[in-house]
Amino acid sequence: MAKDIRRGSDRRKEKSEEFARIERETALESKNNVWEKGPKKQYVRINGWREIIQYYIESRKSAGVKSPIKILTLPGPKAIDIGLFYESDIVIRDDNGKINVAICDEGIGSTVANKLRKIGDVLAYSDRRLEIELSDDINQIPQQFPFDVINLDFCKTLIPWTDENFKTLERIFEYQRGQSFLLLLTAREYPDPKAKKYIICNNLKNEKAFREKYEVEFGSTDINLCLSNKTRFSQIVYPKLIANLAKGYRYKTIERFVACYTRENRGYYMVSHTFEFVPINRTENEKYIPRKKFSERDRTVNRALMKPKDLKEIEESRNAYSVFIPSLLVDRSIYVDMVLENDDKLSSDLENQGNQLIDWLDIDD
Repeated sequence: MAKDIRRGSDRRKEKSEEFARIERETALESKNNVWEKGPKKQYVRINGWREIIQYYIESRKSAGVKSPIKILTLPGPKAIDIGLFYESDIVIRDDNGKINVAICDEGIGSTVANKLRKIGDVLAYSDRRLEIELSDDINQIPQQFPFDVINLDFCKTLIPWTDENFKTLERIFEYQRGQSFLLLLTAREYPDPKAKKYIICNNLKNEKAFREKYEVEFGSTDINLCLSNKTRFSQIVYPKLIANLAKGYRYKTIERFVACYTRENRGYYMVSHTFEFVPINRTENEKYIPRKKFSERDRTVNRALMKPKDLKEIEESRNAYSVFIPSLLVDRSIYVDMVLENDDKLSSDLENQGNQLIDWLDIDD
């Protein structure tokens, strides 16, 4: 009898814990849904992603490229970015029932791919973290490179410049094989600029144009003036690190969009950047076509073995970097919270759009 009572008590405890777990997960999903469909996030999707992708598509067409773009994204369980792009005719289905999207998302890639069959089969999918998926070129996602649009919508900071972050971006540049592309980057602001002040100090010391622009913008070369604003620091350092990596693959970096917005009830900002990477010394027609071989970072190649053309491209990419980084010192960010606070209609319209998109995958056509 005592054993039966204990077993019954254990079963009730297990059920209670299971109910509690389900409630927690449901509450978390509900909070995430509110955030994902909110007007701030939707503002970035429309202005920082959709409009620039549409511009990029027109640029490709003007250069005579008729093939549809290819997109790599970390979609999340609701795949709202894909839903928006599908409604905007950016995501399209070919005659074989394939849509021009590959997805990589830890633990849910296959689930989202299965749901997306309502509009078509994805080019490739993976349930692994992106850095793991890109670690071997025989995996599904690497086989689909190069892409025209890569959407890295992170929930974490981009620095410290860990092996995970660095290797992911390095692999992307390798696999792109010198083809032009857009990178949509969303990340949390870095919480402790003082810990990474050397990143700015190095440029103040070594880049004359950067140092001169810094003094104009901040009034002196005192590094603490930059460190006092976490959001602004992040929006200087993140593009700078990425552009520094891009130059090693002979790309010129163009920042097409930059914004920031508060993360509700979290006490920090998210930063959003859209970059266009243009290969050095390629014509308007050539830049949309990949080279035959994977790219190598210039620092890994023996300069003594390089041709004059290669050395010229290295010099041009370095000059492009030196021109780009001073522009980051201008406070160019769109403060999305302020924009929406001053435009009730825009905020309402974006919220309605988000509400319509949040469950698009779960609604039958």
